[in-house]
Amino acid sequence: MAAGFSIDEERSGAGHKLALKGELDLAAAYDLETALSRLCGPGGQIELDLRGITFMDSMGMRSLLTARDMCTESGSELLVIAGEGQRKMLEVTGLIDILPLHGGDEQTA
Repeated sequence: MAAGFSIDEERSGAGHKLALKGELDLAAAYDLETALSRLCGPGGQIELDLRGITFMDSMGMRSLLTARDMCTESGSELLVIAGEGQRKMLEVTGLIDILPLHGGDEQTA
């Protein structure tokens, strides 16, 4: 696992919840993609909770797109949960329109 990054994995109903914490950068992106390759499968659901992410570089953003593609190709459903800070990062980069956001702080005024 990359220094300054962790993935807390929890089985939930038809799939898995991955709570990401720390810095989502090049090394962490590899860890995330490794976990997803193990978990994605037909009919499953992967929930990525980004609320613990404190920093995300371009490779971290790329890993979110890779997560979306991996889930789509394997027949899994991807749900992304983002807090206010992570939503701002996704808005600035345009990823907010591409990723399937769900829950989190998205209904706050």
